[in-house]
Amino acid sequence: MTLPDPASPRPTGSSRLPARALPFGLPYALGLLAMALYALHLGR
Repeated sequence: MTLPDPASPRPTGSSRLPARALPFGLPYALGLLAMALYALHLGR
């Protein structure tokens, strides 16, 4: 689910997808990391 397959039936937006998904995926990953660190902190 990281990058679209080159053999996908929709290769039109494949070059535009990573650049558009990065600004939304990076804060999401940082949020998950912060929640994991917070859960570990509460578990101590």
